[in-house]
Amino acid sequence: MMLSPCFGSLMVLHANMFVKKMIPDLILRKLTKEEKDFYAAPYPTAASRKPILACPREVPFADGKPTAATPAIKSWAPWLANSDLPKLCLYVTPGVGIKEKDVKVIRKTSRILRWCTWAKDWLHYIQEDYPHEIGEAVSKWYKKSVSS
Repeated sequence: MMLSPCFGSLMVLHANMFVKKMIPDLILRKLTKEEKDFYAAPYPTAASRKPILACPREVPFADGKPTAATPAIKSWAPWLANSDLPKLCLYVTPGVGIKEKDVKVIRKTSRILRWCTWAKDWLHYIQEDYPHEIGEAVSKWYKKSVSS
């Protein structure tokens, strides 16, 4: 519904549904009032929420079909796969943004890539449910791949 020009604008810009409803509903734990306030603070007005509305509309797929962002992703994917830049992929099964078929392609085509995979309960925002695990994974990756 957020992709709909009419409903998306109403939901995100005017009702602030992304901050008030979607974030709390797409994590396992309950947010405290302070955490909810922290999420809401940068978005007090409809105008300030425009980036929230733009983000899902720029995802390179919708209902399994390419979107306007797909050509950009395809244009830089080969460079990224072959570059010497250290890369880290955080993957939780079952994946939402990265599907298992995508994992196979990424593993086959990417150089200098470290994986961190978890099979855990989660809904969408893994950083809210597993912040320490993610922080530890990034720290280990950085120490092994970037700072050495």
